[in-house]
Parts: sequence; structure tokens; C-alpha cells
Amino acid sequence: YTFQNPQTIQPDHSSLNSAIWVAHEGALDPVDNQPGPAGTPALSKLEIVSGFVGPIALNAQSLLIPNFRDMAYGVRVSLGPNSLAGIPVDLAFDNLRNFSGMTNYYTNNYSAGFPATVNGKALARQVGNAIRASNSPSYVFIAVPNPQQGSEGLVQVISTDGFSLVDTNPYEDGVQSIEVTGATVMMDYFRQ
Repeated sequence: YTFQNPQTIQPDHSSLNSAIWVAHEGALDPVDNQPGPAGTPALSKLEIVSGFVGPIALNAQSLLIPNFRDMAYGVRVSLGPNSLAGIPVDLAFDNLRNFSGMTNYYTNNYSAGFPATVNGKALARQVGNAIRASNSPSYVFIAVPNPQQGSEGLVQVISTDGFSLVDTNPYEDGVQSIEVTGATVMMDYFRQ
């Protein structure tokens, strides 16, 4: 995949498949994954879609074959000019529904030691007998410092359920974003 002029990369908090969001230019075509024209806004979600799961013995065969896990990546969504008012430079997620206050017992053979017991920033938590994503965001907040029309900066809000633009002011006609002059940096709990 080619992400033209990437601006930021952030983990997808709701996915246990090692997904990431990339803010870039030129939305990817859903059929052939080719990038659109440079200078157009894009936000894409890249995720591991298949591969060999579980431990692999370290031997000559596994060390000499770089694609031994046979992982494949896929772009789940690539938003473009129809959804974005300008080139995004940063993004954050709402963290209202999360398990970060629970005791963090989750560790495995690949962990680098034990995580912080409470309020760790791990993206996965053990909840009962299941491994779950640490949080389930409903919204992605996107900083657009130079929108193509109208203001001197926006924070656009995209729903993670359907990836549609959210109207932040229902009292005005049309779909409104949050006006923030020169918006360039976004922050959420898991980025602190």
C-alpha cells in the first residue's frame, strides 16, 4: 500500500487484529488499492486480515523464510474528499468506554515483562476469560488545520460505526465540524 505524504499513524483501539489508522493524501481505491491524487485528503484503516497464528519454533526453516507467518494486510476503509474537509494531520479517539481502570493481568510469551497493574496504556485487557480491546471508541476526531473551504481550522468527527461525518451542531443547517483555528495536534487518554 502507498500512503502518499503520511501525516500520522495511530493504533486502532477497537481492533485486536493489529489495525492502524493513517492520515495521508490520496484515498486508496477499494478495488485495486491504488492511491488517489496527491493533495486530496485521506484517512485509511490498515489491518492484518489473515496469517498463521500461534507460536512458531525457532529453527533454520523459520529463520530463513521471512514470510513464514504468511500475514496479509488489508485496507478496511479509506475515507477521502467526500468525508474530509481537508488533509488530516492528526487524530484521536473518544475513550469514554474503556477497561483501563481494571487490573491489567494480560501478558503472554511475547510480552516484554509485566504491564502496569492499574491504568496501563495496553491496547488489550483480559476481561473474565476473554481478551478484549481496552476501549471501544464511537468517534474519531480528526485535525484539519487547512480546510479547503470556510474556516481556518477544523476538528472533524467521524463515527466508527459506518465511518460517516458527525454533525456537531444540530442547530445549523448541514453537517458541522468543530471550528478550531490551526488545529494540528489531537490527544486522548491512550496517547498520554
